[in-house]
Amino acid sequence: ATAKGPLGAMPTVKYQFAPAPRDDGGSSQSRNEAMSVYVLPPIWYPDGVLGLDPGWYVKIGGGANDFFDEDRADDAVADLDDGNAYDYLKRLTDLHRVHLFDVVMQYRAIFGDADGDDEDDEGSSEGTTHASGLPGLLYGWSAHRVGEYLALVEKTLPRIDEGGALASVMEHCGYCGGSLARVGLDFRPMLPPLFADAARGIFTRAMDAAAGEFERTVETHRWATAPSSAAARAKERERDASGGDGDGGGVEAASAPPYALLEHVPIAALTNAILAALNDLRHCALPQLRQPLADELRACIERCAHALMRVEARRFGRGERSAGDEDPDAGTFNAFTGACKALAEVAAPYLEGCYGRVFRGGEKLVDVRGAVAGLKSSIVSA
Repeated sequence: ATAKGPLGAMPTVKYQFAPAPRDDGGSSQSRNEAMSVYVLPPIWYPDGVLGLDPGWYVKIGGGANDFFDEDRADDAVADLDDGNAYDYLKRLTDLHRVHLFDVVMQYRAIFGDADGDDEDDEGSSEGTTHASGLPGLLYGWSAHRVGEYLALVEKTLPRIDEGGALASVMEHCGYCGGSLARVGLDFRPMLPPLFADAARGIFTRAMDAAAGEFERTVETHRWATAPSSAAARAKERERDASGGDGDGGGVEAASAPPYALLEHVPIAALTNAILAALNDLRHCALPQLRQPLADELRACIERCAHALMRVEARRFGRGERSAGDEDPDAGTFNAFTGACKALAEVAAPYLEGCYGRVFRGGEKLVDVRGAVAGLKSSIVSA
């Protein structure tokens, strides 16, 4: 609020002090402005604003009376369209980067950087300097604005469902933090926990979706071996790829999905879904996610193994089939057993190795042997 009545009618007063002798070639107007100090009409600050006691304050310097106007910044944020989380976060970041940088630079241009060196102001919050190099009043306001910004980022990040978009936003926020670091407002160390939680949410949802789709598929799948021609072509391709030519062909073969999985459609679909999630994760593979996401991958594989064990008990277990279930023949059972072996002995170890390519050495954290131990003991080794 601005002063009312006589205080509101108070004019802006310009004081000029004696010039120091210099010859910098500037115009007389610029020299006069450099020697001038403005005392503006008083401004009312209510309780709690900027850490000040309620009362009238006189701002020394030029510019508008809303130098620290909270409403102006909040209105600009409220005007942003948050329909698209990716675009919203980028615009929000740009807004805060420009606004905070401008305010700090204007404050320094008016008051200088020596506020904290005045021994006569030891008891005043305006006369103290924070470790960031900012005066106490400015630091309090800036910390509040940065906190508001990070809270909005944390609130919006779960709405981003693609790893590439998440990585792009993280890079944009990091650029903003680096820009503000030049004026003592570097918040980049506070970003990794926010983006780690968002990346973990994306990967967890992908694992849950992959396991859920696998469970639904195996309940109704008609188990049959792949046509001999398709299986023969798959084996021929795998044999050609494993041969390599000594200049990297072996590496490509090791990273490509095993062709043997083509004989078992549910296992191949599961492998593709997990590979897509790992591909998404590599854009934002923060170090603190190594163990949590290894646990998520293990839980997904274990859930799929248990789904096959339930199918075996219901459709192939003796004396446990319902009246409507048809009696499986030897070929159907062999196809089902082959799918179980493909998950336990081919897909699971391969996915474990893929996780190690996202997080170097991370394959040791997944423990797929434990995830498929029950399936191997009850079906594969039977």
